Amino acid sequence: MFATNHLGHFQFTKYLLPVILKTPNNPRIVLLSSFAQWRAPATGIDFESIKQKKDGFTAMILYGQSKLANILFATEINARYGDHLTINSVHPGIVASELIRPAPYSFAWFLIKTLPSSVLGNLLFKSTPLTTEKGAYASLYAATSKEIDEKGIKGKYIIPFGVVSDDHHPLAFDLDLAKKLWDFSEEAVTQY
Repeated sequence: MFATNHLGHFQFTKYLLPVILKTPNNPRIVLLSSFAQWRAPATGIDFESIKQKKDGFTAMILYGQSKLANILFATEINARYGDHLTINSVHPGIVASELIRPAPYSFAWFLIKTLPSSVLGNLLFKSTPLTTEKGAYASLYAATSKEIDEKGIKGKYIIPFGVVSDDHHPLAFDLDLAKKLWDFSEEAVTQY
């Protein structure tokens, strides 16, 4: 999960950085995070749990850790290259997508098949899930809105619909942890 949600983005962005940094007119990078970053451990990134399975680390904790890594990655890019580009991380909202596919005939499958999405969303998330179209709004705002440049929104966490949010993991903008993650990620992808 960490490799897909963070290391792949890290490597892809790293390959594109030389071109991005030569691009005029304040190029932008948008990293997709999630409110699930709150599920990351209190220590932020537990590097040992990335290397090997660790007791007590559920799929949700590991997912949260990978989404916190997206914010930390944006934090480090902003620290290194913020004078040359704009980077922000985004939570798209709770989106009614096919991302979660429960096992057939499980309790979760039953709920999804029998309850309207608005009822299910209210039960699980205290809100109605967004359509996939509306789920793209926060990312599109971060990528295209003139307000980003006008208000100097850089290295921030944006939630629907174009709101700069302070509602994030307490270590989301920790510069030491962001650098440690960058170094860890560099080492992890060196063979690629």
